[in-house]
Amino acid sequence: MRLIPKAPKNKKIANRPTISQLKQRRITVLAVIIVFLVGVTGTVWSAVSSGWVENKMDLAKNSVIEATAAAGMVVESIYLRGSQATSRSDLLETLDIKKGTPILNVDIKEARLRVESLGWVKSATLVRVLPNVIFLDIKERKALALWQRNRRAPVLIDTDGTVIQKRNLAKYSDLPLVVGQGAAKNAAVLIERLHEYPLIFNEVKVAIRVSERRWNLRLRNNIEIRLPAEKISTALNQLYEYQNKHSLFDRNIIAVDLRVPDRLIVRVNNQEKKQKKVIGENT
Repeated sequence: MRLIPKAPKNKKIANRPTISQLKQRRITVLAVIIVFLVGVTGTVWSAVSSGWVENKMDLAKNSVIEATAAAGMVVESIYLRGSQATSRSDLLETLDIKKGTPILNVDIKEARLRVESLGWVKSATLVRVLPNVIFLDIKERKALALWQRNRRAPVLIDTDGTVIQKRNLAKYSDLPLVVGQGAAKNAAVLIERLHEYPLIFNEVKVAIRVSERRWNLRLRNNIEIRLPAEKISTALNQLYEYQNKHSLFDRNIIAVDLRVPDRLIVRVNNQEKKQKKVIGENT
């Protein structure tokens, strides 16, 4: 019987790595990459934590600023727009940007925040116009009323209830006076409603916030108008009609209560009647 020899194995197939060998190689390569990244990250972190990178960046920044300043990029002009109540001198002093300062060295954000800290300034836009101009545009607050609380001196507030200024208020004496805790934040709504009824608004001396819920109006002749917590416009409309028809404010009354819907309760000054009666009897 003739024996047939086995066919020799293909060399390429014989040299092909097994699956387990491939996995081992991948793990080895991955391990090398991780070690490399850890080494690089450690070096970078060491440079950052030691301040080396920051120092280099500061040096580069300073070099650029010095080069641009030498080329003429320095502050030469500061233009202001939108200021009426805020004086130019206060704005320039608060900006604190001197002529000749390298324009790229001006901290725009910090300067803007300083300007917005001024009482009259509601918002500010600060722009660096290269090569040598700083432009400031402000939006000012609108004075609404004088606000007094805890028997302190009144302060000037805007429509949001923000305090604008605390001194030199003589020229704002014609504005409404609101009193009490929470009066500043709620004054705009009340005053807006009152403006719809000039016959009432012109007689109001002070508006008093009661329990942070509602208002009492003290008129110039000391009559007290007690408004409800809600539906103020309805109550004011009712008061307006009575005043227009019956001259309510000219009568001998102490208070008008509008807190009950669809009713107007009047408190008469009985004390004055008694005094008149006594005088009449004596004469």
